[in-house]
Amino acid sequence: MTNLFRITASGDEAYQHYIDTIEKGFSIDSIKHFLDSKQINALKYIYGENLIRAWGAKAGLMNTKTWEKMQIGDPVLIYRKGNFEYYAFVTFKLHYPDLAKHLWGVDSTGQTWEYIYFLNNLVEISVPANIFNEMIGYDSNFHPYGFSTTEEQKINNLKKQYGSIESFLNYLSEGKWVEKESIYPHEIKKDIIQERLSRQIGKTSILEANLENILVNDIEKIENGLKLIGRQIDTKEVGRLDLLCEDKEGNMVVVELKRGSAGSSIIDQIQRYMGWAIKHKAKQGQKVRGVIIVATKDTALEYAVKANPLVQVKTFTLFIQ
Repeated sequence: MTNLFRITASGDEAYQHYIDTIEKGFSIDSIKHFLDSKQINALKYIYGENLIRAWGAKAGLMNTKTWEKMQIGDPVLIYRKGNFEYYAFVTFKLHYPDLAKHLWGVDSTGQTWEYIYFLNNLVEISVPANIFNEMIGYDSNFHPYGFSTTEEQKINNLKKQYGSIESFLNYLSEGKWVEKESIYPHEIKKDIIQERLSRQIGKTSILEANLENILVNDIEKIENGLKLIGRQIDTKEVGRLDLLCEDKEGNMVVVELKRGSAGSSIIDQIQRYMGWAIKHKAKQGQKVRGVIIVATKDTALEYAVKANPLVQVKTFTLFIQ
């Protein structure tokens, strides 16, 4: 493994694409009319009955060169608004504008993200950019842009420090980077690392779509007296809102679901949904609050939401905690 790629999903359009085709994924059946039999068989071999994850790059000299350099098995870091949220691995590549339009549409200039690469084994890391930059050797204020690969010198430095790119990725996923973070007390750091280690052992998570169906059918699993107003609301401005509810006090409640754990950037996401609800849905004087539901406890996220008393985190196992 010699490459380490980066993609960004910080803008509203990019983040919605990220939710649709990386976090949630899509079935082989939904794209098979674009593919020949060899391509279908290859994806079935890779994914089986599981959902596919994919991303793409627009045509352009640098993007094309980066895409051509990408090999099967290469890791891809996923960045969003100050955090490296996940990494995943390349499984397959296609240059296919029509498929890209089907998955993501086109931008305001008519371009699509035609250099497609398929991903698998999505691993949550939620590493702040300043910590990542320190580990990899970038300036503290460095923020990635677009689709890029890590410089050879930085790769060699990582290998010297951690032994291999695989060991570096394990270091991130196990949460050991938290020791470099100054905002958490020592005991909080221990909790975060233990949670990340336990996830690596193999906790199962509930698919986001299944979780949504469970909660829609019994919305009071979230809290007593809650009523559903709508689900999968396309705001046209800030993405797609999972659930919009009203509580027994008459407050509007924005509910955001995550299939496993969630990085701190989800706070920005739900606050944007809350702002949209205040502007477009709430009655005059009606309070709007947010609930983030995750399938595994995340101390770092719980610590982060303390700054906003209108947002809370709940854990869904067989019940809401």
